[in-house]
Amino acid sequence: MGVSYQSAGRLEANDDQEADLTGKEKKSPSLHWQLAILVGLLVLVTATGLTWLLVDSERANLSREFQTSLVHQGRTIARTLSPVARDPEAGEGIARTLAEAREDDPRLTGAYYFDDRGGIYSADEEIVPLNVEGEPVELEALRAREELVSDGGSFCLTLPVYHPARPPGEITTLGKLRLVASAEPVRLALERTTVSGVIIGAAAFVIAAGLGILFILRVLGPLKELQRGVKKLGAGNLTYRLKVTAKNDLGRLTAAVNELAERLENPRDATDDRGRMARDLEIARQLQQSYLPVEAPNYPGMAVAGLCEPAFEVGGDYYDFIPIDERRLGVVVADVSGKSLQGLMVMLVLRTILKSTAPRHFDALPTLCETNTLLSPDMRSGNFVTCIYYVYDSRNGSLDVVNAGHNPLLLFRASEKRVEVVKTRGRPLGLIEPDEFCRTLESTTLRLEPGDAVLLYTDGVCESMNEEMELFGDGRLQDAFAASAELAPGELVKRLAETARAFAGEKRQFDDTTLVALKALEPEVEEPLDVDLTEEVSLTVDRCISEGG
Repeated sequence: MGVSYQSAGRLEANDDQEADLTGKEKKSPSLHWQLAILVGLLVLVTATGLTWLLVDSERANLSREFQTSLVHQGRTIARTLSPVARDPEAGEGIARTLAEAREDDPRLTGAYYFDDRGGIYSADEEIVPLNVEGEPVELEALRAREELVSDGGSFCLTLPVYHPARPPGEITTLGKLRLVASAEPVRLALERTTVSGVIIGAAAFVIAAGLGILFILRVLGPLKELQRGVKKLGAGNLTYRLKVTAKNDLGRLTAAVNELAERLENPRDATDDRGRMARDLEIARQLQQSYLPVEAPNYPGMAVAGLCEPAFEVGGDYYDFIPIDERRLGVVVADVSGKSLQGLMVMLVLRTILKSTAPRHFDALPTLCETNTLLSPDMRSGNFVTCIYYVYDSRNGSLDVVNAGHNPLLLFRASEKRVEVVKTRGRPLGLIEPDEFCRTLESTTLRLEPGDAVLLYTDGVCESMNEEMELFGDGRLQDAFAASAELAPGELVKRLAETARAFAGEKRQFDDTTLVALKALEPEVEEPLDVDLTEEVSLTVDRCISEGG
């Protein structure tokens, strides 16, 4: 019974908390109203702007059409007046022609003719304007000697009256025709256009605002339900579940909230799952580290060292040192596509195959060909491994290298104090058919002198990124290698890793960092031995036979 009373008290407290939250929210506008006001303002501004553009464009068109029509009408009157005006005694005929022009076109408030002899004629007895005041109008329809002026309330058009019998190409005028037209028709047309534009804009505003509000209600309805459910969960009602009705992002978010509530309601199960996952990843990480070399091999005439720092709990990078014989050493660096357990399993298979195939070949190319042939059947579709492998002979300083789609080898020449980038052709392991892989794979043989250094690395080094989203890059790696190449290999790889980490700062890295360095030393002087070479020749013959088979 005590438990029942506690539960009831908790539920009542939750209801009180929800009531307090609801009371506080009522003091501020809801999200519905805020978005509705925002949408209304946006639609209003858009509709007003479009209406203004429409009215302004129509105003310009109406004014241009009126002015062009006036110019064409004036030319028609001028052509009609031309044969009459050539007679010096035709004053009555000129006045009659002007009067008929005014009667035919109601827009005209005045029609005047000024002949070149100083005569002035008009359609009636009104005062003849000798000087025209107003702003000149620019119009494409106007020709030479034609002028159109506007004072706001009217337009005044002046154009020449040519002699009807003038020779072609000559300009012979009899006088000037001046027409005055009222701008009232244009003003009335503009008023009608403005009213129509306002009506269209208002209708567009109402329709767009209605659609916007309908959209808000459709979208925010489920969002409000989601908000209500999250408040209930936040108040402690972990048994409440939201109804998932939408199939969009909002529906997925609702399902995620329900899943979160399920985990909060049963925290022990979720904790157990996370604990098991963490333990599995820690075991896998320890397994990966256990298969990397613990210490570098001690070979005469060379010094080697490696370093691997996984970015995740379990990384996909791999390096190893594989003894071939007492003077040859195989060195490999690989990057498995995919991280975590999948990358670890591929890395372990690759390591097992290389450990068994490398000691049977003096050269790097047949080792990688055979490795790819054995590895490919175990690779899933789309998975691959980039790999670089070389065999170094400390007795003569030769280094035989093959590159299967990996970052290039860097070679520091001690005598020249410079870094060379050694590039060879090859495709990643497990990506193409074994026969094609072997055909496209190339090997390169280098000769190292004492003091020269070789560096292998994975792309996690060059792709280290700082807070400014800038990559460490190949150039900085090569510069750092050249500056530190005289160090021992162990110190060299640590210095390069520290340089990349310092560049990245606190930025979290998403790829493993692997570095392997080899330095050529002075070969040891061996005492001449009086031994039979039969055993070594026999070993070499057996190795050649096994490779041929």
